[in-house]
Parts: sequence; C-alpha cells; structure tokens
Amino acid sequence: MSMKIDSSAIAAAFANLSTIGDNISHANTVGYKSSAFKDVLGQSIGSATTQTFSQGAINAEINKPLDVAIQGNGFFKIIPMNDPTTPGAPPIPSGPAMYTRDGQFTVNASGFLTDNAGNYVMGMQGNNEGPIKIPDSTPAEASKTGSMTLNLDSGATVLPQTTTDTTTNPPTITATNQFSPTNPSTYNYSSRTTVYDNSGMATTVTNYFQRTSATTWNVYSASNGYTPTARNPDTVLTFNSNGQLLTSSQGTQTIDSQGNPTFSLNLSAAPNVTFTFDNPTHYSNSFSAISKADGNPPGQMVSVSIGADGSIIPVNDAGGLSIPKPLGRKLDLYMFPNENGLRQVSPTQWAQSNESGSPQATAVGTKGAGTLIGNATEGSNVNITTAMIDLLSAQRSFQAISEVVKNESDAMQQISQMGR
Repeated sequence: MSMKIDSSAIAAAFANLSTIGDNISHANTVGYKSSAFKDVLGQSIGSATTQTFSQGAINAEINKPLDVAIQGNGFFKIIPMNDPTTPGAPPIPSGPAMYTRDGQFTVNASGFLTDNAGNYVMGMQGNNEGPIKIPDSTPAEASKTGSMTLNLDSGATVLPQTTTDTTTNPPTITATNQFSPTNPSTYNYSSRTTVYDNSGMATTVTNYFQRTSATTWNVYSASNGYTPTARNPDTVLTFNSNGQLLTSSQGTQTIDSQGNPTFSLNLSAAPNVTFTFDNPTHYSNSFSAISKADGNPPGQMVSVSIGADGSIIPVNDAGGLSIPKPLGRKLDLYMFPNENGLRQVSPTQWAQSNESGSPQATAVGTKGAGTLIGNATEGSNVNITTAMIDLLSAQRSFQAISEVVKNESDAMQQISQMGR
C-alpha cells in the first residue's frame, strides 16, 4: 500500500513540475493563462490542475492594426473553416468552435479575418453570427446628409437689394446687387462642399452668403448642374443683436442638445442631400463655414483596423480620399457562466464544456464584458519570478519524494533477501 501511495506522490510531483514548466515556457505567449496544480489525495492528475484567467499585461504593437487586446472579461470565438465550393457562399466549418484571448489577427487570401493559425474569427451583425469578411473595395455611395458650422461676420458690408432715386417724381426704385455667382461684388462670402451621386461622381456645391441688412443674410447655392437666380435664395437667415439665429425662412428649425438653434435644409444645388446647419452665429470680425457631406466614389481597401467597440473599419482609397467605412458585422466577446470550467485544447485556446456552460455573445463593454484596445495584445499572466520560486520548491518536493521511494525500495529489497 505504501509503495502505491508513494508512486501516486511521485506522479503528482511530476505533474506539478510539468505544470510550472509549461507556465514558464509560455511566459511570453500572447493570451496564455497560467495553470496551478493542487495535490489533493484521490484526485486524478487532470482534475487537480486549474487555470487562472486573471488579466495579462496590455502590450502596444506597432504597425499591427489588426492586433487587439481584451481588457477585462470575455473571449474571442474562432472556428476552423474551409473555403466554400460555391462562389459567394459562406465558408464551411471544419471543426468545433474554440475561444481565445489571443487577438493577433490577419486577413487571409479569401478576405476573411483569421487568427495566425488560419481559424476564422466570428463576429455579430444583430443576432446573426458569422465569419468577418473584409471587402477589398468599396462601392460608390451617394451623398445623403451634410453638415455645416457657420459664422457670418457681423461687420461685413451690407449689400442693399434696391436703391431709391428721390430726384424723380415719383421716386425711382432700382434693383441693385442682384446676386450672380459670376459677380463677386454681389455676395460677401462663399464656401464649397463635395457631394457624390449614385455612380460616385463628385459635384462641388458652392454656397454663397449675401448680407442684405444689419440682421439678415441670403444663402444661395450653385453647382455645375444648377445656377441660382437672384430672386430665389435657398434660405434667409435672421439673427438677433446677440448674434444668435432667430429664424430661417426655409428648412426645418429645431433646438439641439445644447439648447442652440439648428436647421436642416435641402440646398437647391444638392436637392438629394439634407444639410444641417448647426447653431449658425453672427459674430464680428470673422467668417467661417466648415462643411462636409457623406458619400464616396468607388475605392480600393488600403488598410483595416479594429475599433474600441469591436467595429471592423476598412479604410478605402476612394478617389484619393482615405475613407473609413465600418462593417455591419462587429467583434463581440463571448462570456461563460463558469470560465474555469472551460476545457483547454491548446496553450491559448479553450472549448466549451458541461462545467463551463454555454457561451453568450456579448457586445463589447456591456453586461460584464471587457473592452478592446486596438494595436495591442494581452500578454501571458504568468509571473515569471513567482513561477521560478514555485519551480525550485517543486523540485525539492520531487527529490524528497524520490528519496522516500528509493529508501522504501531498498528496504523492500533487504526484506526480500532476508527471506531467502
């Protein structure tokens, strides 16, 4: 009986040495989680080994935009897959799902996000889970919305719309300063915005601002497809003495979240684009009109990155512009009722088990799920100093048990010889 117990003790001591050795060998492995051996009499060697899912250090990675680290709870989901036999069909799973903290990702030859071993990274779009396809190009997209921040100089020259000759009887009223986009003397300022049609063709929309009184301004717009007339401004803006917008003759006026007046307008030169003028003001000694519109021409992907919310952001070179276009499918984190019950299948991969419970796809930063840090990886949580101390202690224990077994073996041999 004693020899059996001693043999079990040696097996346990060896398992402890092996566990500590694995920890030390993976001290620099991305996403590795340390294991600990608890020597409890009567347990199998496997059941006596537990893992610690504590946080590893976050390490910045240079020029690796697809590397991403988890800060907090959760795992990435990866599945081995084969390319589909039918063009355009989704990849075909070739093995069970695994879960990992190793966020070293890349794009494979088929355009899918994978880990370094070629396993496909899963993402969510609504309630639909699937592999993440990175498009190699972006189709043209027509402009639909635009925005403008605007300050009109309250010191600008007033351009009266009529003059009255009182020397005649009756007085003669003559139209003056009638707006013309080709005559700069008929407006005070102008600004430009680029918009796109369905084919991706760019059009420059020019906005013209004409001061007509101490508190009013006409706003006109023109493009290569539309020339305004003097009698038809897109809107007339009226300000109070404090430089705040009172009314806009056209468009929908509302109050923004800061309590400031704002209005939305479809410019005549861009009737399919709704521009929002956010809190236009009328202050002295400066004119500022900063505008932009959505939409883009077709383009080719030049890079891709992962946002803090799990969004996948390809950047496309569309007509010389770098345009980030987040995909609909995002990285979620997978949570388990009991992550300590996961079954380890490789140094940095785990599988669902009865003890772990079922995984739940969880949006980044919600319901206990961690956050994501781009251009970074999570290092091993092994404390190399502690592991080396544990190794020395385990070696002494192994030597002591080995000596006990040797002495017991010698004693048994002597007893055997005495019986002859």
